[in-house]
Amino acid sequence: MQRLNTEQLQQLIKDARILEADHRGVKVYQDPQGNIIKIFRHRRFFSSATFYPYALRFKHHAKILQKKGICSVQVRAVWRYQDTWVLQYPALTGETLRAILSQPTSKRAYYIALLGRYIATLHAQGIFFRSLHLGNILYQTDQQYALIDIADMRIYPLRLFFYQRLRNFRHLFRLLEDCQLLAQYVPQLLQHYFEYSYLTLSQRHTLYQYIRQLLVQKHLSVTWKNPYDTVCYYPLHALPLCWHGEKIYYHPQWQTLLQALFTQYDWKSWERGVAVSQSTITNCFAHTLANGKTVYIKRYVYSRQRPYHWMSRSKAMQEASSYHFLQQLNIPTLNVLAVGELRFLGHLQAAFIVTQALPHTDTLQEIAEQSVLSSCTQKDQIIAALSQQLSKQLRNAHHAYFFHHDIKWRNLLLQSYPDTQLLYWIDCPRGGFHSIRQQHACIVDLSCLARLGVHYLSKTQQYRFILQYLGLSKPNKQSRILYRHTAQHLQKRPSSIPKILLSLFT
Repeated sequence: MQRLNTEQLQQLIKDARILEADHRGVKVYQDPQGNIIKIFRHRRFFSSATFYPYALRFKHHAKILQKKGICSVQVRAVWRYQDTWVLQYPALTGETLRAILSQPTSKRAYYIALLGRYIATLHAQGIFFRSLHLGNILYQTDQQYALIDIADMRIYPLRLFFYQRLRNFRHLFRLLEDCQLLAQYVPQLLQHYFEYSYLTLSQRHTLYQYIRQLLVQKHLSVTWKNPYDTVCYYPLHALPLCWHGEKIYYHPQWQTLLQALFTQYDWKSWERGVAVSQSTITNCFAHTLANGKTVYIKRYVYSRQRPYHWMSRSKAMQEASSYHFLQQLNIPTLNVLAVGELRFLGHLQAAFIVTQALPHTDTLQEIAEQSVLSSCTQKDQIIAALSQQLSKQLRNAHHAYFFHHDIKWRNLLLQSYPDTQLLYWIDCPRGGFHSIRQQHACIVDLSCLARLGVHYLSKTQQYRFILQYLGLSKPNKQSRILYRHTAQHLQKRPSSIPKILLSLFT
C-alpha cells in the first residue's frame, strides 16, 4: 500500500470525468485511459471501516470472485490519501441492467430470466451481495452479467441460508425504480431462480409472498398470482418427532385408504403380501390395495434399545425426507404415501414407510445380469445413455450438497418405455445434506456405483462416467485425482464378483 500526496492525487484525476458524487464530494472518476478511480471516505467517526477499510474489502472481494468464476472488476492499485482511500481498476464493458430494462425492448423477459439464474448462482456459492440492485449489475456482450461496487459484500464458504436469501431479495427490491421494472416479471425471475436454488415448496411459497409484500409496501399493483398457493405438498422434511406413543402421517390423497388398512391390520407385525426383503430389523412387503394399486410397506422393528435410538430420527422418517428432497432436485424417485413411528418416552421402538410401486421397472443390477446372458447388439449405446443420465442426476444432487450414501445398482430402478428410459433413486434411509466433508461424500457415492461397475464396465467406460459427472469433455488433473480416490476407497471394501459372472466360468 502506497500513500498519495495532494499533488499525486491531482495528477491521477487530471482530465478525469466525474461519474458519481454526493454531499461529501466526488466518489467516482473515470480517467481518459478508461480506468475507474473510486474514493472511499469515512462516514462515521468510529466504525468497522476504521479497522478494515472498504477499499481493502473491495480488493479482497474482487480476488475471491475471480477465484469463484464470477465476473467482476480487477483492482490495479490501492492508495491511502490522508483520511481517505483511493482505488483504481479498469472499467468493465457493458451496460447496467437498469439502463437496459428502462428502454423499450422485447427481450426484457430474457434479461430477467437470466438475472434469476445469476442470483441463484451467487447464492449457491455463498455470495451475499448487500448492494444488489439493477445499477450494480452489468450485462456484457458475451451474454453474462458482471458485478460492480463490490465493497459491501459477505462471502461464506457454504451456500446461503434461506433467511439470507430473503434479505438479499429485499435489497433487490429496495429502490422504487427497480421495483417498477421488475414488478410484472417476478414469476419469470423466480421460476429461473428456483431451477438453480433447490428450495423446497414451502420456501418457494414464502419467497413469493415476501416479494409480493415488498411490492405492496411500494404501493405497486401486483397482477400475478403465487403458483404455490394451491399446491398440495407433503412437508415430510419438517415433520416433528414423536415423543411418546404412535404417530402416523398420511398423504392427503391416500389417507382414507391407508388409514382403513392399518386399522384392520397392525403395521408393527405386518407380514401380508409378497416379502421383498427381510432381516432382523428391516422387512419390506409388496401389497395390493383395494383400488388395485401396489404399494411397498417397509417397517423397522427395534427389539433392542440403543442409546442413539432416544429422540433420534428414524430411518423411515429420514428416507421419506430424502425422497422429498430428491423430488425438489428433479431426480425421479418414489412417492411417499405414509410414514409413522412408535416411541416409548422418546425411545424408538418401530417405524414404517409406505411408497407407491413403479410399473415397468427393473433394478440396474438385474438389467446388467440380463445383458450378460443376452446377445444385445446395442449394449454400448444403452450403457452410454444410462451413464449420461445417471451422471447428470448425481452431479445435480452433489451440487445441492445431497448425498445418497448407498447408491448401489440394486437401488436404481430403470423404467423402460418404447420412447424413453428413466432412472429412479430408491432406498435412501442414509441420504441427506452435508455441509462438511463433501469431497469424501462424493467419493462414497461414486465408490458405491463402482462396486458393480468394475465388473460390468470397461475402464474406459468407468473413466468416461467420471468425465460426465464432472461435466468435462477431456481428462484433466481433477478427473484423474477423483478416479484414483474412488479406486482407493473401493479397495478398502473390495466388491465380490457377481454370481452371474462366476457361473459363466464354472
